[in-house]
Amino acid sequence: MTDLRCTQVVASRFGNERHEDPAIASFLALLEKDIATGKHVSTLSDDLANALLAAVQRPVDPGEDILGDVAL
Repeated sequence: MTDLRCTQVVASRFGNERHEDPAIASFLALLEKDIATGKHVSTLSDDLANALLAAVQRPVDPGEDILGDVAL
């Protein structure tokens, strides 16, 4: 579960059962190292941060059709 707050994104465990995945563990170890050394990790651009904050305010309907072209 994730929670977008004004200055941070918080990821929380969902449920109490323990789950271990070697690929995820390796990725998290690499991410931890990058964060500690300041490599490959930086702040979000103002445009992206503002878009995320605006998106939190909009209701979401996962069943809604996507209209028009979508750039990924």
